[in-house]
Amino acid sequence: MENRDSHIIRCPKCGAEYLPSEIMYPESLLGRETCVSKDSEGHIIFSDGEAPSYSDEYTCDYCGCTFDVKATVSYSSEVDSLHDFSRPYETKLHGDRMTLKEPSGKADD
Repeated sequence: MENRDSHIIRCPKCGAEYLPSEIMYPESLLGRETCVSKDSEGHIIFSDGEAPSYSDEYTCDYCGCTFDVKATVSYSSEVDSLHDFSRPYETKLHGDRMTLKEPSGKADD
């Protein structure tokens, strides 16, 4: 579980605590891009719409202080090797296995 304290926003004047969802709107963090154009290699060459905004202004519910909130957002990506089928792979059909002697139907088996 993540450290919850790192996601708490505090009023700089009185210390009242807020969760990001109380101050920031998801649409402002993600933006609302309506049109994205990419070149043949997948690089973005143009986008239209509302870009993400990582800052907002809020007035404290307890002391009335207006303060600025700035979000730090980072993204990372990595290959999911479990679902990466771009490389050759093999599945062994008959690996180590145990065999059992089957009865022949004779009385001495």
